[in-house]
Amino acid sequence: MVAMVQQGAAAKTAREVNQIAKAITVKIDFKKQDSRGNSLNGNGSGILLRQDGDIYMVLTAAHVTKEKAGEKITKLTIETPDGQQHGIVAGSMRAYAGDVDLAVAKFRSGNKYKLANLGNSDRSLGGYCGEFRGRNWYDSSSDSAKSYSDDR
Repeated sequence: MVAMVQQGAAAKTAREVNQIAKAITVKIDFKKQDSRGNSLNGNGSGILLRQDGDIYMVLTAAHVTKEKAGEKITKLTIETPDGQQHGIVAGSMRAYAGDVDLAVAKFRSGNKYKLANLGNSDRSLGGYCGEFRGRNWYDSSSDSAKSYSDDR
């Protein structure tokens, strides 16, 4: 997940950015079966992007849910920040075409979740810093962050 923070009066602290990241980040668990019948388990993450009634859309990396040659996804679930497990809405998994490593999936929930606020990095005038946030799903006290800056 990438969060851009403008320096100045509107800047958020690292703690505030971390709280936002935790509130909008989901865990995606998958089970695959290869051509020999072996089960493969894995996970990735995504962000809560949109809501339409009780349907939420998640943005993730396409490689998280991509089936490689000889593989078949047998189960895909989304774990929301409250720890609830949700199945994918049938037919909602869509990868973007071309070289873009992005995909979307939808799930249904009556719960209320915070959504990501997306911006336009092309509008940045420079002098911003940002953070890549990752989450260690097995040790919630061990979140990782990598900072960078842009001096356009």
